[in-house]
Amino acid sequence: MECFRSLLVPQLAKLRDPTYATLDFIYMELVELAGELNYKVFSRFPDLLAMVNDITNKKLTDLKAQTEEILDILLEGEMNTVFTNDAKY
Repeated sequence: MECFRSLLVPQLAKLRDPTYATLDFIYMELVELAGELNYKVFSRFPDLLAMVNDITNKKLTDLKAQTEEILDILLEGEMNTVFTNDAKY
C-alpha cells in the first residue's frame, strides 16, 4: 500500500498548479466579461458603473476564495485516499 501511495501522491501533487492556474484564468475571464457587460448596461451612469463594478469584483473575489477552499479539500482528499483491497472497506 505504501508503494502505491508513494507513486500516487507525487502525481496528484502535479495537479495542484494547473488546477489553480485554471481557476485564475477563469476568474480573470469572468472579471473581464463582467466589466464589459457592466459597461454596456451602466455606461450612461458613471458613478453607478463604478459601484456595480466594485460589487461585481468583490463577489467574484469571494467566489474565487470559496472555490480555492473547495479545491484544497478535494486535492487533499485525493492525496489522502487510502488504497485497499479489503472488500469490507
